[in-house]
Amino acid sequence: VREVPPVAGLVPLPLHSRRRRERGFNQAEILARRGGGPPVASGLLRRIRSTAQQARRPDAAARLANVAGAFRAVRGPGPGEDPRLGLLDDLVTGGATVAAGADALEAAGWRVAWIAAAGAAAGVLDEPAPRVDTAGAAT
Repeated sequence: VREVPPVAGLVPLPLHSRRRRERGFNQAEILARRGGGPPVASGLLRRIRSTAQQARRPDAAARLANVAGAFRAVRGPGPGEDPRLGLLDDLVTGGATVAAGADALEAAGWRVAWIAAAGAAAGVLDEPAPRVDTAGAAT
């Protein structure tokens, strides 16, 4: 069993404000608050663009394009602030959404030490997660 590195905060992957209002809750945030782990930093990452459901995208390229530029970190770490974060999503379909969220945090100076999810779509663990930079180009 591999030890999970300590982090200063846990960032639940945010929903777009419109979807959050429609649903009435963010399932990733609920999971983050139930874990009893590091402090939850739910306002640190914002979904600045509404996206279609990843599970409905036909392939990895479409999922990458769907979330390109969808997230932005509100701020970077302050002087002396521990930059290590954990990122939490409810379900990973192909890894593009969590990769886009992690890239937005890292572009602001945070270091995503690990990503966790309550579930993963079949086959998602067979390949490494794609990376998307904040400008939307696949890396």
